[in-house]
Amino acid sequence: MSNIKRRGDGYQWRYFYRDGSGRRSSKSGTEPTRRAAADAMAASKAETIRTGRNANTTITLGDYAAEWFETYTTLGLRASTVEATRVIIRAYIVPRLGSVRLTDLKTRDVTRWVGDLGRDGCRKSKSGLGAKTIRNAHGVLAAMLEDAASSDLIARNPCDGVRLPRVERSSKRVWDRWQLATFLVAARDAGDPMYPIWRLIADTGMRRGEVLGLRWAEVDVIATEIAITRTRVTVGGRMADSEPKTRAGRRVITVAAETVEALTQLRERQELIAARLEMPPTAYVCAMDDGRPMDRNAFARRWRKAVDRAGVPAASVHRARHTVPTVQLEDAVPAHIVAGRMGHANGAVTMRLYAEYLPRADRDAAKRHGDALADAMREMCAECVPTTSDCATLADTERKSVKAQAQ
Repeated sequence: MSNIKRRGDGYQWRYFYRDGSGRRSSKSGTEPTRRAAADAMAASKAETIRTGRNANTTITLGDYAAEWFETYTTLGLRASTVEATRVIIRAYIVPRLGSVRLTDLKTRDVTRWVGDLGRDGCRKSKSGLGAKTIRNAHGVLAAMLEDAASSDLIARNPCDGVRLPRVERSSKRVWDRWQLATFLVAARDAGDPMYPIWRLIADTGMRRGEVLGLRWAEVDVIATEIAITRTRVTVGGRMADSEPKTRAGRRVITVAAETVEALTQLRERQELIAARLEMPPTAYVCAMDDGRPMDRNAFARRWRKAVDRAGVPAASVHRARHTVPTVQLEDAVPAHIVAGRMGHANGAVTMRLYAEYLPRADRDAAKRHGDALADAMREMCAECVPTTSDCATLADTERKSVKAQAQ
């Protein structure tokens, strides 16, 4: 573990290592600039390793993982990202590679590890892990060992060159616009108290975490806009507010007047319940009757019940989200507009995700192309039809030809 911090007019560098007896030691120094401090620390590490005073050559991957994760938690990452990394280290890396000396870990060991995860990596069922989970685990190990190589603890990153399983992209099965409308009508007519939330998802394509994290302070009923600035995530088995995963996830989008009306009715109902319970109104748009923000399990139960009542094909909340950009692209809404509303980085991402599933747009494109081709063929045929004078000239030519043959 190492760090560089500003101290007075300079920068202090410091790194930790284990000496020949296994005790944890450190070296430090101060330089006038951050760049000079980084160079001085790198030179000191190399000298420590070269002279054999660094027992990190015997440190195990498990010990190094613990030190690395300690620093990782200070990088200001999302709590859910840190938790996911912790789970990967604890579940997939340390149990299988933790006892291996850091300097002994080779590319073939990582390749074998990847293969083992694919065969029996799942802790509960002893079955193989999916390709995406394996790639995520490899990404954490690669980042960890890249830092070890940058710190001169190992000569190179043994994760380099390891072949990973391919993630097969499944075709997105989404509702069409009529199924989405059927779902909303059924929820509205049944007096579903979650109808305003379903309407919000169908209108905006918001992610489930974004809906669960939305607060009334971020809903502007006058401008008919909502500001998406947070998301609700699961960290250590508990729900917590977090920043959106990407900068594009923070956005302000316009909502339909009907959606604003439904949300207004929802807020009035929440205020009435709060007054009856003699408690302040909840700050969350999607909340339980007692004002607590709704958790994912309660949300999922209500969603499944609404889907069953509507009689539409079984679907997750994500399917409704995917329906929104699909319909918008079919209706020729520019890709960059769809991307902005969905929280994608750019229109290219949107097209990559959804262009493969645009059956109506494909049929419309085929019809337009077929009609245009037929029109062009008719125009060509019209140009080829001989005029009266052309026909007369043709007849004269044929008579002269017959007469010449007779002579």
